[in-house]
Amino acid sequence: SALLDAAGTIRRSLVDAASDLLEAPQDDLTLGEDSVRMASAPEKRVSIAEAVSRAQAKGLPIAATGAYKTANLNYEGADRFGGFAGWTDYTWGVHAAEVLVDEATGEIELLKFVASHDVGAAINPTSVEGQIEGGAVMGIGYALTEEVVMEDGRMANPVLHDYLIPTSLDLGAWETIVTESGEGTGPHGARGIGEPPCNASPGAVTNAVSDAIGARITDIPITPEQVLEKLRSNREMHISIGGTSPAYAPPPPPKSPLENFLRPSHRWPCLRRGRNGGPPFVARGTFTLLAGWPPCASLEGRVRESTDSRPAP
Repeated sequence: SALLDAAGTIRRSLVDAASDLLEAPQDDLTLGEDSVRMASAPEKRVSIAEAVSRAQAKGLPIAATGAYKTANLNYEGADRFGGFAGWTDYTWGVHAAEVLVDEATGEIELLKFVASHDVGAAINPTSVEGQIEGGAVMGIGYALTEEVVMEDGRMANPVLHDYLIPTSLDLGAWETIVTESGEGTGPHGARGIGEPPCNASPGAVTNAVSDAIGARITDIPITPEQVLEKLRSNREMHISIGGTSPAYAPPPPPKSPLENFLRPSHRWPCLRRGRNGGPPFVARGTFTLLAGWPPCASLEGRVRESTDSRPAP
C-alpha cells in the first residue's frame, strides 16, 4: 500500500509531463511498458524517458515516499497482546502433508506437500508462489529438523552444518494452489502472503506423522527418538490391556536431537522401506485450516483432490 501511494505520485508527474508533449488531456493517457500513450489514439505516444525529462524540467517529482497506516483491527486476544494490530487483513489457507514413517528407525520422509492460500489478488503470481513455497518449507523445517540447542546459555549449533534446514532434495512432490477471491484490503484486493504459509505447514506435517504412528506428536522438531518412544508406548499400552504385539526390538539408548541428526544415516528423508524389507507406516494428507471461513471449504476440497490423485506407495 505504501508502494502504491509512492507510485501514484510519480505516475501523476509522468502523465502531467506527457500531456504537454502529446498535447492531450491527462484523462486520455495511459502508462504501459516503456511509454505513455493516448487511449484514444494508441499510436501517439512518448517514451517514459521523455516524460521523465519533461517532468524534471517542470519541477515535478520523479521520486516519492509513500506511507500507509494500518486501521484499527479488532482481533481475539487484543486485551492480552495490546490493542494495536500489525496487520490489516487475515490470509486464509489449507496445507496437506503425506509422510512415510519407518517404524524400525523412527525416520520420516515427506512424500508430498500441498499448500493453498487465498491471497486476494496475485499481483505477481511468481512471487506469490515463491512466498507460499518458501514459507511452507520454513515450517517443514520447524517440524522435522530445526532445533536451537542451548548449552550454558549459548547456542551450540549456530551454523548450518549443525542447524539443519530442508533442501529441495528433502521435500518430495510439491503443489502450490493460489486462490484469488479479490476480497483483500490491500491494493487490487490483495492480501499479505509473507508469514501465513510457515504457520500452517508444521501442523500439517505433525498431524500426518501422528496419523501414521497412531499417537499424538506434541513437540517439534519430530526426532526419530520421539517417534520410537511413541511407538514403544503404544505397544506397551496395548500389551497391558491384554492385547498382543508383534516382535519389537527396543531402540538404542536415545541421543540428543543434534547428535542424531548429525549422523548422515539419520538425516531425513528416511528409507522408503522398513528394516529387513518390512513395510513402514504410511499416512496420507492431514489438513490444517488457518481459519473457519467459508472459502476454506473449497480450498480444502482442492487440496484433498490433489492429494488423493496420487496412489498410495
